Amino acid sequence: MEHDISHELTAREAQALAHRAIDTYAQRFAKYSPTVAWHTESEAEITFSAKGIELHGGLTVKPDRFVVRLEVPLLLRPLQGRALRIIDDEVRAWLQRR
Repeated sequence: MEHDISHELTAREAQALAHRAIDTYAQRFAKYSPTVAWHTESEAEITFSAKGIELHGGLTVKPDRFVVRLEVPLLLRPLQGRALRIIDDEVRAWLQRR
């Protein structure tokens, strides 16, 4: 599943914001064993484990939006909408305090 979040940042500002946010969350949620692999300055793959389930996702920084990808296992699909709302709220909070 993909979710777009628009922004009005320059490419450099958007990339810097994405790197800071992901680094912050990786430290904050270290108990979930997050791994982050930046394939380019604007594309990252993210994996973490919660309650024995490994979750995969990613982030792509576009000129006008962030594209969040989340692979949700079948058993967790009922929570998918809530997860995307939380992610959307967090990204918008980062945009406000940039």
